[in-house]
Amino acid sequence: MTSPPATDPGTGWARLRARLDNPQTWIAIFSIFTVALVALVDTDRTSPGPVSAVHATVEELEGGTNCAACHGGLFGDQDSSCLDCHAVIAEQLEGGTGLHGTIAEDRRSSCAVCHSEHHGLAFSPVNRASFAAAGLGDRDGLDHEPFGFAMEGAHLELDCAACHVNADIEVLPAGETRFLGLDASCVSCHEDAHEGALGSSCADCHDQADFAAPRSADHSRVLDLVGPHAGIDCRSCHGEGEAHSLEALASEASPPAGRRCADCHESPHDPNFLSGVARAV
Repeated sequence: MTSPPATDPGTGWARLRARLDNPQTWIAIFSIFTVALVALVDTDRTSPGPVSAVHATVEELEGGTNCAACHGGLFGDQDSSCLDCHAVIAEQLEGGTGLHGTIAEDRRSSCAVCHSEHHGLAFSPVNRASFAAAGLGDRDGLDHEPFGFAMEGAHLELDCAACHVNADIEVLPAGETRFLGLDASCVSCHEDAHEGALGSSCADCHDQADFAAPRSADHSRVLDLVGPHAGIDCRSCHGEGEAHSLEALASEASPPAGRRCADCHESPHDPNFLSGVARAV
């Protein structure tokens, strides 16, 4: 068996010299070098535009020049970088809660679908177009029930900014949120005139039509509120500070004894006439 003929060293050098003499080779080398140089030292000029004011103030973003902080750098990705900073949104997406937790899966592919950037300092990444892009329709008519608060009555007539005070401002102050963070409990917006004495179940006596005008709780177990009783204000019979006040009735420790009709109404009958009538509150 014979060995293959040795390669002529001169032939290899000849091929290399031929390639180096080819202008296309030098164009390719120069292009690679230029791209690498721009990627390393010229990041400012590759930005498509200034970031929004709220992002420009974030120290880690270095005034919008630290591209890798948002875009993930060599070993990361943009969406992960977004959620690293916006941890509450990450929790909503993972747990299926809040507004972001209700967005359809096919619309969660990228944060940038709803929140674009590089449109200048006055641009807000959260705007009316964001709601439409998320498949939620018009912001002003947003259904809040999936987020734990079914809006009815007077709430439907309110502007968003009545509850979300930063809803319409152009530049969000540092540390502030535009829509996040509200509590669905009534006392987060309405003053509790009872100072906690009646508990936290406001809906037992109030509805969203007119929070200041209480509706009757389930009174049928003690006295059906019909006829003249139906139009009487609660405090007329359950005055503050009285033995049968609303606060006293709400006390589980020592609720007051029931009352008879004659306790509130002057009776034309003999005192013994009503002796067998059941007591009511």
